[in-house]
Amino acid sequence: MYTTLPLFYFLGLYFFLLNFPGLAESLHKRPLYLEDLEIARLGTATPDRTFQNIYSIIMNFLLAALFAGLAEYLILNDIREKPIVEAFGVIGGNLGLYYKIQTTLGKVMIWICHKYKLRKLHRLEEETQEIELPETIP
Repeated sequence: MYTTLPLFYFLGLYFFLLNFPGLAESLHKRPLYLEDLEIARLGTATPDRTFQNIYSIIMNFLLAALFAGLAEYLILNDIREKPIVEAFGVIGGNLGLYYKIQTTLGKVMIWICHKYKLRKLHRLEEETQEIELPETIP
């Protein structure tokens, strides 16, 4: 019983991952960065930073909401009446949680913006392929 259950879990997951190889491949891809959201324009020196601006606006809103929630938590729990060690522990734990949430939300937002950027690039590529110049016959 102790060996068959883990064996069945292993075999089930192994065959599932064989059918969906993209799951394992996604763990070894290059991470996305904010600079990956730029779209280089032909004929101009400045890239299109639309998706970076969208990312910045949404992340600033989410981080302000998270920080307001953290401040509300500290006010409601009246941190001033606790011993100094406990107060530092509560503040440090909440800041650690705030940082983890901010990092996770940032990664998700960059991923979403990158998907929209790729969709926009694909649409622009299709539009340029549709415009064909007629060939002149000499």
